[in-house]
Amino acid sequence: MQKLCFIILFTIALACPALAQYQTVAINAQATCGNAYENGVAVNLGAGIHYLTLTGAFSNWNVNTENGGNAWITLARARVSATGDTYNYSAGTGWKASPTAAAAEVAGMVFELTLATAGQVVFATIDNPCGDNRGTVYVTIDDPVGVESRSWGTLKAMHR
Repeated sequence: MQKLCFIILFTIALACPALAQYQTVAINAQATCGNAYENGVAVNLGAGIHYLTLTGAFSNWNVNTENGGNAWITLARARVSATGDTYNYSAGTGWKASPTAAAAEVAGMVFELTLATAGQVVFATIDNPCGDNRGTVYVTIDDPVGVESRSWGTLKAMHR
């Protein structure tokens, strides 16, 4: 029985392509700072729905006492180069007292970015001056890849 289970799982692993492709973008608060997206991190994405998750946090200030003691946020700003459309991804709850508290606000949240055509997306922080910024937000992009129909056909043919 164990051998049969192993053979079935091994066959599925060979016959089915990867179900998702991941990439992570680091949005460093100093390196990607500016008045617009000129210093952002550019990523080329295909057409379709992309699922984003966020970790980490950044601050626009060099001390935690700024902004009434709430100096941290987990926020990813994105601009689709082809259209100029911009998006802000966050929990929408504002600035928090620590990077841990800010990151906890988006833990478990999944955001969608839908592109009509393949193209470049730029992620950045928007703030000026940049010298007092600190921290990094990480955006993990999950691009689901559908299981090819021939994979199912291959599996069925093996059991006829």
